[in-house]
Amino acid sequence: MRGGLTIKTTLDPRLQGPAQAQVDATTGVNPDKWGASLVTVQPGTGKVLAMAQNSRTLAGQGAGFVSTYNFNVDRADANGNDLGGVGGMQPGSTMKPVTLAAWLGEGKTTNQIVDASRRRYGVNYPWKTTCGPVHGWFDSTLPPSTDLQNDEPNWYRPMTVREGIYQSINTATFASLAGLNDFCDVQRAADAIGLHLGDGNDKKIDLSTLGNILGSQNVAPLTMANAFATFAADGTYCAPISISEVDDVQGKRIGGQTSACQPNALKPDVAKATTNVLQDVLTKGSGLLIPQKLGVPDAAKTGTNQYNNQTWVLGYTKGLASASFFGDPFNGGPSRLGRDITVNGRYYPVVDGAYIAGPQWAQYMQQVVGLYDHGDFDAPPQNLIGGSAPQTRSSNQAAGGTGPSQVPQLTAPLPSTAPSKPGNGNRKG
Repeated sequence: MRGGLTIKTTLDPRLQGPAQAQVDATTGVNPDKWGASLVTVQPGTGKVLAMAQNSRTLAGQGAGFVSTYNFNVDRADANGNDLGGVGGMQPGSTMKPVTLAAWLGEGKTTNQIVDASRRRYGVNYPWKTTCGPVHGWFDSTLPPSTDLQNDEPNWYRPMTVREGIYQSINTATFASLAGLNDFCDVQRAADAIGLHLGDGNDKKIDLSTLGNILGSQNVAPLTMANAFATFAADGTYCAPISISEVDDVQGKRIGGQTSACQPNALKPDVAKATTNVLQDVLTKGSGLLIPQKLGVPDAAKTGTNQYNNQTWVLGYTKGLASASFFGDPFNGGPSRLGRDITVNGRYYPVVDGAYIAGPQWAQYMQQVVGLYDHGDFDAPPQNLIGGSAPQTRSSNQAAGGTGPSQVPQLTAPLPSTAPSKPGNGNRKG
């Protein structure tokens, strides 16, 4: 009788079990077959510690949702080899921190005020660019184009770049974009944190097109989690790895992946200041709608596509960066809206990143956050903040609620209808 290979993965069973239980609990019986997934990367190593989704490969495996696709990974690798992934989903406003990183990379401050009242960026708008033309425009005088939209009417006003991010205001992101010395710095920031399209062959996201700035191109959850892990690691980018060792029948190591990291892929101070702003998402902005709190320093960004059918929370601590997704992983677009739906017994007039993906992220992270570094984030330099000194939230200052020592119920304790959004500026929030 011949033996085979022994393959050891980077998955941590202490995280994998809770991740799987949580995605299953998020959707419950799930007759409408909505997708839910979680993937966690360790900042500073690239190790994939957990990867779960609420479907099963074969019928009769404990869930009625059957799919052979992996919701969390690319369709193919950089060389075109099939990975079995669905090919990514629209990340919506979880892309906004890329523009923030470009802004900070030019030495601008989080507390600088920009004109978020501007809604029109016409065909001949004078973008500053060194790498080629900027494509697209927002101008209602040129149908079928429209002026740039926020989800709510009260956010067309001057505000700080910081507020524009934590309230997720489209017009504020574009005002920041217009204030850049070089539009191309957005593409450079995205490349630095490893963002690429989900369809494979390592194709770059095209951020020279205005519509893509707000997350309209498909990106895999693993790619998004790893990008935010770069923020958590103070700008050190590590390629994601999942196979730690391969041994032959004699026990001899014949393969495996080791961490491949690039310190300063993003300037450390830029990463620190980005994290400082993303902490405000959970304490002042769109993340306030997530009822569960980790009780440790954390940072996050919500995201929702225009059809409300692909919703996210990208959240992290010092030691864990996780992408939480809820929605349609198969990109049904307007034929499958995330509106007027019932999920796990709760009715949602509209789905937003904070409503389902948010509690899924928080409840999972509550269980596992204490297993890895959950200390204070490194403070950003004052020259990238401006105004009053930044507050780096410590574990004693973090928002209250269930801490990591308490195990919550694996259900989504939301109201029977989705709540109103306090200041979440757009449906990509």
